[in-house]
Amino acid sequence: MVHPGPDDEVGTTSRASRYVEVTYTGRAAHAAGAPHEGVDAADACVVARTALGLLRQHLPDGTRLHGIVTEGGARSNIVPGRARMSRQLRSDTLAELEELWPRVRACCEAGALATGCELTLTRPPPPTPTCVRTPG
Repeated sequence: MVHPGPDDEVGTTSRASRYVEVTYTGRAAHAAGAPHEGVDAADACVVARTALGLLRQHLPDGTRLHGIVTEGGARSNIVPGRARMSRQLRSDTLAELEELWPRVRACCEAGALATGCELTLTRPPPPTPTCVRTPG
């Protein structure tokens, strides 16, 4: 495995890595005129991100979860009908990564369940190792 960096190193470790794209589809509505008609997709992201944050404290050393919200609405006066997140999962081994995936999926499903949104998860590509620098 080769990874670009400022110096040459031998003996670095790598982690298995998997990306997943998360899309919530709700129903847009006017936030002042008829908010009760909306199904807030951005709220689904908030629930999922909170659940993932709580999950992190129970993960083994070497396991990482990170990601960003890539779409969450276009105007403050509109209940967002669609929201998206990009997440990355990393573990020291492929087996640990496979054990992690159902737990992450459940956190994303919680966002949909809590808000009434539809959830679409891209089918994650096969996990791949990524380079991690070792201290020293």
